[in-house]
Amino acid sequence: MRTYEDPATWTPEPVRPRWELALRFAATLVFVPLLCAVWLAVAVVLFVVGLFADATAAVSEGFERGCMRFMDDTLGGIARLGAWCVSWPELRHEGDVEYYRARVDKKVAAWTVRASAPHEPKRLVRRRGGARPGVGVAAH
Repeated sequence: MRTYEDPATWTPEPVRPRWELALRFAATLVFVPLLCAVWLAVAVVLFVVGLFADATAAVSEGFERGCMRFMDDTLGGIARLGAWCVSWPELRHEGDVEYYRARVDKKVAAWTVRASAPHEPKRLVRRRGGARPGVGVAAH
């Protein structure tokens, strides 16, 4: 069995100090709007550059793939800068095992209800143009 598959190795993260969370939360309130503005500005610049690069991409498929990968890496990298941010629920419930257990139980219960519900196939209505989903069937 691999290490990550062994249930004995799955332990909760240590509880962070409250002062550190409060400091990170205060920094988050300032940093996230700036991060969103930078992400949006970079996205607009990449869009404009992409409009001009589209002429070259029409001729070269490799250039197009490279351009798309560059844009994805750039915008993804900017979004990952906010990984240290702390949300309000995280600040309030750090170390509260029962809160997180209740959230997980609620989510698993919703998945269980959805998975155990009987599956009803879509009914098709025959028309001259071929079979299409019937709008009136939804009322039944």
